[in-house]
Amino acid sequence: MFQQPVSANLKALDRLRTAIQGGRVVALVGAGMSIRSGYPSWAGLITSMEAAILQYTPDYEKLVRAAGKVTDPLWRVEVLRGYLGEDRYVALLRETFRPNGAQPDNCLDTLIALPFRHVLTTNFDRLLEDSHHRVNGTPAEAVDWTDRSDAVEFLYSLHDPGFQRRYVYLHGRYNDPSNMVLSDHDYSKRYLVNNETSTRLIGLLATQQIMFVGFSLTDPAFTYLLRLIKAAMGSGLPRHYAIVALPSKETAEESVERMRLTSLFGVEPVFYSAIEDHRLLCEVIAALADDSKSLPRMAVAPKSIEETADELDDPQKGRWGGLREKNGYRLEASVRLPDYKSSQSGGSGKEHLDLYVVRLIVRDTLPHRMTPATLVRFHLPSFFINPTREVELKNGQAELEFLAWGKFTVGVEIFDAQVPTELELDLAEESVNAPKSFKRH
Repeated sequence: MFQQPVSANLKALDRLRTAIQGGRVVALVGAGMSIRSGYPSWAGLITSMEAAILQYTPDYEKLVRAAGKVTDPLWRVEVLRGYLGEDRYVALLRETFRPNGAQPDNCLDTLIALPFRHVLTTNFDRLLEDSHHRVNGTPAEAVDWTDRSDAVEFLYSLHDPGFQRRYVYLHGRYNDPSNMVLSDHDYSKRYLVNNETSTRLIGLLATQQIMFVGFSLTDPAFTYLLRLIKAAMGSGLPRHYAIVALPSKETAEESVERMRLTSLFGVEPVFYSAIEDHRLLCEVIAALADDSKSLPRMAVAPKSIEETADELDDPQKGRWGGLREKNGYRLEASVRLPDYKSSQSGGSGKEHLDLYVVRLIVRDTLPHRMTPATLVRFHLPSFFINPTREVELKNGQAELEFLAWGKFTVGVEIFDAQVPTELELDLAEESVNAPKSFKRH
C-alpha cells in the first residue's frame, strides 16, 4: 500500500517538540503574541503616533503624509518621534503598552506552559509575566537586558540547572519608555554605537537553541546577527526554530522559503498559513503541547489528484484570504457581453460561449487615511498572458478591464504602508453580476 511521505513541516514540528520537551530550547516571543490581547502591531503604533501628532499640531498634516512615504520603518518612527516631541513620545509609549486589563489568553498560557528554559521577548508589555503567574502560581522573574549586571548574571547562569526561568526584555519595558528600542536612533545606540548588547546577543544566539514565535524574522538587529553567526559556524543543520506565517499555500514557495531561512539564518521553520489572520498560530502551539493534535493544513502532505486538478482550473482560489472586503478596501466585479455581442443577441436569450468583458474595481471606503495606498496588484490565473497586473489607485479607486472566457478567482494585493491588504473574489459567486453562461464555464 502506498504511504504518503511526511512533509518537511511535520518533521520540523516533531524535532522542535522533542527539543522543547528535552529542556533545550529558549523561546523568543515577538509582537504576534501581544497583538492578540489588544496591543498594537508596528503599523498600529505608527497610526497612533500620527493621530497624536495631528491632535497636538494639526498643521503637521502634510509632514505626516510625507513621512508615510518613508519605506524604512525605523526611520519613519524616528521622523514621527521628532514631530511628536520627546515628552509626548514617552507618554504615548507608556500609555500604549501599560497593562490594559485584557482577558487571559489561552494561547499564550499554552505557550508559557511548555518547558522552555527561559523566555526572551522584544515586546514591551507584561503579558508574559502575567501568563507565567496564571500557569505556575508564582511571580515571574524578569531581566532587563539593558542592565549590565542583570544581563551578565543571566548569561553566567544559563548552564546552572537550579537557575529558574527568567523573562528577558531585550528591547525594554513599558514602565521605562526611555530605554525602549523602536526608532532608528534606538537601534543605532543599542547595536552600533555600543556593541555590548550585540556581543551579549551573539553569545546567546551562538550557544542556545532559540524558538522564535510571533516574530517575523525581519528585525534588522536579529537578522544581521543570525547571518553573522551562520557564516561563522559554516555548513550544518539549523540550530534554531521559528513558527512562521507563510502567505501562500504553494508547496514550492514553502520549500524556497524554508531553504532561505535555513541557509541564511540557521533557522528551521514550522509554517502556518497567514490567510486566517494568524489564528492558526495557536493551533501550531497546541500541536507542540500535545502530540495528538495535528498541524493546521499548510502543505503537510502532497495534494490529492482532485485538489491538484482544482488548483490547475482555478489557481488563485484560496491564496488571498477568501475575503472581498477588508481594512476598508473592497473588491467588486462585473461581467458583461462585449458591445458587439450584446447588440447581436437582440434579447433572444441565446448563450454565447466566447469572450466576456470582466471589470474589476478596488475601492478605498476610508477616504481620509493619513497614508493612502497608491498601488494595487491584480493576480489572475496563470492561463492569462499577463496574469499579474498593477494599477495605480487614484481617488480611492483602481480599475482593471479585460476579456475572459469563463469564471475564475482573482486575488488582489493593496500596497498600504499601514495595513497591507489581500482580497479575493470568485467570479462565480452569486454576488457578482455576470451572465449565467459565464459562471458555467
